[in-house]
Amino acid sequence: MIFYRKTSSIYYKQIVYPPEIRYKLEEYGLIIIGYGVDAPTRYRWKPERSFSFYGISCMVSGTGEYITPDKTQIRLYPGDAVFSVPECQYDVHGLQNEDPYVEVCIGFCGSLADWYFHSGIFQHGVHTLGWQKLHLIIQHLKTPTIQNILKGLLLLQELILKSNDAELKLQKPSVSRINKLIQLVSQDLSVIWNIEDMADFCNMSVNHFRNSFIIRTGSNPKLYFDRFRMRKAEIMLRTTQYSLNDIANQFGFSSQFHFSRRFKEITGYSPSDCRKERKK
Repeated sequence: MIFYRKTSSIYYKQIVYPPEIRYKLEEYGLIIIGYGVDAPTRYRWKPERSFSFYGISCMVSGTGEYITPDKTQIRLYPGDAVFSVPECQYDVHGLQNEDPYVEVCIGFCGSLADWYFHSGIFQHGVHTLGWQKLHLIIQHLKTPTIQNILKGLLLLQELILKSNDAELKLQKPSVSRINKLIQLVSQDLSVIWNIEDMADFCNMSVNHFRNSFIIRTGSNPKLYFDRFRMRKAEIMLRTTQYSLNDIANQFGFSSQFHFSRRFKEITGYSPSDCRKERKK
């Protein structure tokens, strides 16, 4: 079963196991056969995806769209994961004129995977996940020692089971309200919402809202929206002549100092360094 391929900007890397380990994994009933990390892409239409194994593809950042087997279009947000089953055709892609779409993914097979599918625990479609969990599995797979393989398998099973529990806990009305909140906040990034106002908008208690938001996106509300602001700010730094103070004001920061400090915390480099890169 071959997993390695390159399409557009995504690379899938096959994991080659020694025969004795492969045999043990087949006995166990679950084999992670490969993983992939997507480079940022603004827009792409690829041939429909269809694999001979199970897959999980999770959106890390940007904006995207999932095309179901019956051609229904579903908007994707960071933290959304598409679960795919063998031989099912679908598509996932970035949106034109939107932020770059980035994803991570893994593929797996085996009798235990078949059981998860036939029992209804693993279902094709969009699920709330959070990309960090999938990324942690991939980190173990990059050095496929026996210990790391076992850790990856246990994390994968925990992820599948917990995602099923999360879907039961996070009902569709909650998802809809959180999606509306994300759209509303994103329309005017100069306004800083506190968590009480966000919870009130979603008609939830603060604790319920915070937990639901993390399940929905993989991040707490402040970090999620700060990352979104910094991505937009980085684009402005690279493409406009606005002063740092003007950019800080546009994204709701009271001073250039506070903006610069948060920008570096999120991106790892300062606004001035970002602007210098544009001039090179």
